[in-house]
Amino acid sequence: MNANFEDDEITPAQRARFAAAEQKIKESRKRGTVNGRDWTGALVEHQRNCRGTCCVRQVAVTKTAFNFNDDVNGFTWGGIAQMDEDTVRAAETPQQTAARLARDKAADEAQQAAIEKLSEDKKKGKWADKLGEMLFRVPRPCKYQTLFLARTCAGCNAKVPQGQTHCQAPRADGCCCNAQGQRICGEKLAGCWSHEKSQTCIYIHTDEPQWADACSGALCYDRQRRVFFKKGEGLPPVPQTRNFAGLAGDKRRQK
Repeated sequence: MNANFEDDEITPAQRARFAAAEQKIKESRKRGTVNGRDWTGALVEHQRNCRGTCCVRQVAVTKTAFNFNDDVNGFTWGGIAQMDEDTVRAAETPQQTAARLARDKAADEAQQAAIEKLSEDKKKGKWADKLGEMLFRVPRPCKYQTLFLARTCAGCNAKVPQGQTHCQAPRADGCCCNAQGQRICGEKLAGCWSHEKSQTCIYIHTDEPQWADACSGALCYDRQRRVFFKKGEGLPPVPQTRNFAGLAGDKRRQK
């Protein structure tokens, strides 16, 4: 909604809706308490024969305002708010629209960055030691890397055509709307945040040498030694280390 909405001139249509809402409130107040509820719908007294039935059919709301979905002259409060926002946006200049879209984009990017950071921090605490080294790995391809390569949305599994950066598949619970006002998925087509940002994903990715073996199912991992190996080949030999403890008593080293 426009940040300067309060300073905008109220249109005749808005004034009529506000007057109808005010009249609805006045009429409700005059009726007083009906079936134990006041004008807001809040339960103020139980019926004499109440056995826990008169007070559970309707959710009580605060005494200071109508429920957001209450009908007012054929409109819901949510519908009225949306119409008001549409009216304000219709009156925007091209410059105001561009500024609003830029603010919305910046807010969306900041929210996305915060989500990614939270995911990274959780995985670091769970799968990495204090030095950032991975405690263990899973010898299978990363789900998100695989979906990204197939241009498949991680949110709804719909295909994302070339040239699109976000899923445009229709969804009843989508987070965005297209130009026609239809609800769409809106999920960003991306790879694995954890691997790209901090290398803390336990699965295998395309930039790792084990990718091909992970995809074929030939890759194995030993958690105790923290090493990869292929099926049928066994664990790699333990690296031989030289022991220099005996050199301390060697007189030739003391000359």
